[in-house]
Amino acid sequence: SIRKVIQKSFKRDLLLYILLRKHHINFLSHSDYLWKGKAIPAMPWIPDFQHLHLPHLFSQQERVKRNQGYLSHVKYGDCVLLSSYAAQKDLQAFAGSVEHKSKVLQFAACLAIDIRWPLKDELKEKYNLDRPWFHMPNQFWEHKNHLLVIEALRIAKQRGETLLVVATGNKYDERNSKYYSSIMKKIETYGLKNDFLCPGIVPYEEMLGLMRYSMAVINPSRFEGWSTIAEEARAIGKATLLSDIKVHQEQSPPRSRFFNVDDADELAALMIQVKQVYNSTEEEQFFNDAVAGLQSRQAEFFNRYKNIVLEIMDADS
Repeated sequence: SIRKVIQKSFKRDLLLYILLRKHHINFLSHSDYLWKGKAIPAMPWIPDFQHLHLPHLFSQQERVKRNQGYLSHVKYGDCVLLSSYAAQKDLQAFAGSVEHKSKVLQFAACLAIDIRWPLKDELKEKYNLDRPWFHMPNQFWEHKNHLLVIEALRIAKQRGETLLVVATGNKYDERNSKYYSSIMKKIETYGLKNDFLCPGIVPYEEMLGLMRYSMAVINPSRFEGWSTIAEEARAIGKATLLSDIKVHQEQSPPRSRFFNVDDADELAALMIQVKQVYNSTEEEQFFNDAVAGLQSRQAEFFNRYKNIVLEIMDADS
């Protein structure tokens, strides 16, 4: 194409630059720089450094590509945006003393105020929920650590507590195509077919409904850049059981409790405790209080983002 020819000749994407200027675009957020220089200020986003913490989940090619891309962001971007202070520490270890070129923006859940919440009985009938449940809204990816929850269910059952977990999310892990089948095999081996339900991807409103009416939300993940699950739980006042990874501890939503990422016994004990004190009437009050403050939390997030952008643009002018 003409664009590629121009890029190759001038080492710059001049057509994109002209288009951006035509539409008065003066800042690129969550985007790569146009070229090595001061064309339009750019703030690339680095979501996380999972490939450094869990390298076995990435091919060598993927790790090299991430490393090169991240270093390029740091070198040529006006500023690098990160989702957590844990990621900022990782950036320091990865690229050296570049704190002056990074900003942390901890995102808030952006739930629609006028969402059509499904009724609890509708969800119970559709998903065959015969008793109070825990919700685990994670993709079925290996680092999300579903097997720990299954082990916790087995332990709880041995202690006379038959718990129910509803696990929603994409069932395919492109890095480990056998992961979901390994989960199903473990469920069958432990006789937990009726205790660990996997409806897969569900409509967003129903996912939030399953979260709202659950006893608690569980995220046993081994790594997060910034947990959307924890933020959505915060947004609706839901209790959470979270693995004790650094990002979860940084988020620490109200009513959160932590467990060792490898300790199924500890998780089982927490789940049993939650079940014993669960009160659906109190949960609705937590929900109403959280939703009432949702707009102000979103406004705080927007203002933090706006101030970061303006600071970078002022420095560039």
